Amino acid sequence: MKVLLQAYKKRRQSARMQSLKEQQASLRAVSRSTKFVTPAQKNQFRKTQTPKTKTDARIAFDAFMRKDGFALAGIFGILGVGAYIIVFQSDQFVLRNITVNDTQFIPKQEVIDKTNALLQDSFLGIPKNRYWTISESSVTRQLKSGFANNFAAEDIQVTKKYPNTLQVQITERVPSVIWATRDAGGVDHYYTIDHKGVVTAETTNKNEVDTKLPQIFDKNRAQLGIGWQIIHPDYLSDLMAVKDLLVENGWNVESFVFPVMTCKEQEYVAQQIFADAITDSTTDAFKEKKRVIQEQFKKGELDIEESLAALEEVKKEEQETKAPVATNTAVPQKLEWATVDKVVACDFVQVASDLHVLIQKDGKGVIEVKFDTMRDMEQQVEQLRIVTQQGKVQSGTTKTVDVRIADRVYIK
Repeated sequence: MKVLLQAYKKRRQSARMQSLKEQQASLRAVSRSTKFVTPAQKNQFRKTQTPKTKTDARIAFDAFMRKDGFALAGIFGILGVGAYIIVFQSDQFVLRNITVNDTQFIPKQEVIDKTNALLQDSFLGIPKNRYWTISESSVTRQLKSGFANNFAAEDIQVTKKYPNTLQVQITERVPSVIWATRDAGGVDHYYTIDHKGVVTAETTNKNEVDTKLPQIFDKNRAQLGIGWQIIHPDYLSDLMAVKDLLVENGWNVESFVFPVMTCKEQEYVAQQIFADAITDSTTDAFKEKKRVIQEQFKKGELDIEESLAALEEVKKEEQETKAPVATNTAVPQKLEWATVDKVVACDFVQVASDLHVLIQKDGKGVIEVKFDTMRDMEQQVEQLRIVTQQGKVQSGTTKTVDVRIADRVYIK
């Protein structure tokens, strides 16, 4: 009986599907044969469309969401809150351990205190002192900036270590020379300089100066800044070399002097710059051309040589047009240029070459020896040795010896 009932239902469903297909075919034929289709026909066509059936998976999912959707949302919410607590609230990931490599000139505790202060900041309520939220590059940048006015570190690198450690690696600039200056108030400033010529630290207390380092007195500048490059590395290399050479020859090196330097550059100065209407031109057209050149020169659009060349071209053009010669008797104002020297600020890193060394022997008077770091230092020390051996240089009577010129020594 059950089998007959199923067969009957199947035949009815098949007959109904066949009827729907015939209705659809009829409506399609009508739509193709007529220009317009009535709304009633459209509605009838939609009703005959076979509805899409849901897959078993979609039916199961919809049933699950109706039954357990709220539970699933609750689970995800709990997980989110838990993750927030672990990442932002748990003490396990608070960066409590700050380690700094061994340093000689930069106090480790000062680095730790500065780093701790940076970690106290927050962004949009999110603390920065967590392993998950710390920015290594940001802390590195802020440490470099924070120490710029006190210490000249060659490099600083910050690295986080799971779960709660922050490592600070500092590469120090090692001082090689004491560079001394005197300001307008008569206060002496002592700076430590590394082998690259960069200022690493400053003090005005002479007792804090490392007497083991060579000391050089700057006669040009009153004060310097930490992190500045004040001299070329080659200059310092020559200073160290000449110190060793002098000691080998029996001299005691007291100190060094960076002598006064005056830098000049040649500039061209117009003695008479462009007359209002240059008198050797009689037409307004050529006068205007020269005025244009004058304005370009004043604005810096043309340099002196270009201005002279432009005026020469106008002069030739005027002669070729056979313009009338000026009838006035006034003496034409011409451009007359002279070369003068103008004092400018020195770029000591690039131009410094003279080095004076204060030496003495047997505890007698100090002698100032003038060297040129652009020449071979061994040759200059050899020149000093020869004149000393000849008895021309004597401690207590000789004041200065100049060995900067090859094969010639000046003694005072």
